[in-house]
Amino acid sequence: MTKQVLDEFPPKLNCLWYLHLGVDFNKVDQTSCAVQLIKSFPNLSKLQITVQDGDDNAETVMKYLETPTCLNRPLNKLEYVTINSFQCSKTEVFFVKLLCACTPSLVRMYIQQGIAIDSKEERNITIKLMRFPRASTWAELFYFPFEATNAD
Repeated sequence: MTKQVLDEFPPKLNCLWYLHLGVDFNKVDQTSCAVQLIKSFPNLSKLQITVQDGDDNAETVMKYLETPTCLNRPLNKLEYVTINSFQCSKTEVFFVKLLCACTPSLVRMYIQQGIAIDSKEERNITIKLMRFPRASTWAELFYFPFEATNAD
């Protein structure tokens, strides 16, 4: 979805409560589009993101995510977040941090790792995710390691 299409959306769409997105967090246009969509639905209570694998400029995405206007208002109704195919990139981890900080009604966040990484790195990522400050005092974060399901 392009910025032009997003500009044609009404500022707030109250009718949507569930959103499923595929996002390449290494592409600034996809990441910014996803953030704008999430902010456009004030009654959004369930968010599911499937991480798409790709290459581009992660540094540009990090600069965008770090701007004060990126997620500049609380997502007051968002209760459940699922992130599938988590690739453990800096941009994805920072996006999770933003969501934790901006969702005072968050009940559960599920993160399913999408790649195999060594156990030390996985432990470090898990610890980092668990330590993020959360706007919701009762939010639970569930992190599921990679499982090869269709081995040939």
